[in-house]
This record gives sequence, C-alpha cells and structure tokens, in this order.
Amino acid sequence: MLAFGIALFAELIRHRNLRTVFKSTTIFFEGMGNQFSYAVTLIIGGQIFAQGLVSLGLIESLVGSLQILSFNSIGLTSVLGGGMLGLSMVTGSNVAPLFTLVPLVPNIVAHLGLDPITTMLGMQNGASLGLFLSPISPVMVGVAGVAHIKSVDLLKRTAVPVLVALLTSCMGIWILY
Repeated sequence: MLAFGIALFAELIRHRNLRTVFKSTTIFFEGMGNQFSYAVTLIIGGQIFAQGLVSLGLIESLVGSLQILSFNSIGLTSVLGGGMLGLSMVTGSNVAPLFTLVPLVPNIVAHLGLDPITTMLGMQNGASLGLFLSPISPVMVGVAGVAHIKSVDLLKRTAVPVLVALLTSCMGIWILY
C-alpha cells in the first residue's frame, strides 16, 4: 500500500490532475483482478484436492508407513518435505496440503521419538518452494500473465534455482536443528 501511495503521489506530480491519476489506477486494479481470479479458483481447487486425500485415507496410510520405516530426523524431514513439495506442485497451493498434514506431525514424531518442529520446518520448506515448481500455482500464473508467457515456460526458468534453494534450505534445517 505504501508503494501504491508513492506511485499515486508521483503520478499526481506528473499529471497535476487528480481525476487523471485515479483513472489510471483502474488499469492496475483490472489487471490485478484478471490475474488473481485464476489464483482464487486454483486455491479452492487445491483445498478440495487436499480434503479428498484425507477422505481417501491416504494420510492414515502415510502415517502407518512412516511408523513402520522408523526414519531418523533427517530421513523423516526429507520424506515429508519431499511429499509436501509434490503435493504443493500438484495442488498449486502450499496452504491446503500443509494445513492438512501439519496437525498429524505430533502423532507421527511421538511414536518415532523425534522433534516435531524440525519435521514441520522441512514440510513448510517443501510446500513453499513447491509453489515455484507448479505451473498452476497462483504466483506462477500471475507472473506468467504479466510477462505474457506460458506458466510452463516460466517453470522451466525457475526449476534450477528453486531446486538449489530447496537443497540449501534443507541442509540449513539439518545443520541448525
């Protein structure tokens, strides 16, 4: 909002007509509305998908499998972080899969004797970076729309930096926690 206010003030100095300045803001709001109407639709679809995963029993199967495998902290963080990365890529949202699975973490780690915070950090890390590897995520759709390119082409340009960021942040989690 501060940047928007500064831009309005600069335009007012440039045009010296408040009506012209306010008319020019309609372009900004129309463009934002067009791009983010897709984002809202994708977020709703992602939440429905995540709820479907819970309804199908996939979450309970995952919990049972992880308890059988008895991972250490790094293994569990890697598996759940990778799972969140994949779910975030598929749903185009980091919120829906993260809020679906995070409440289950204390039960998973309690049986394994591990720290829930470390595990949740890995999950949040994977979910957040998965947005930049999803061609249907709102941020990718919005940026691709502004740049007038396909979101898949944008994905090709962001894949390597995002994977480097993922590895770097995972190593930070493993070293610091």
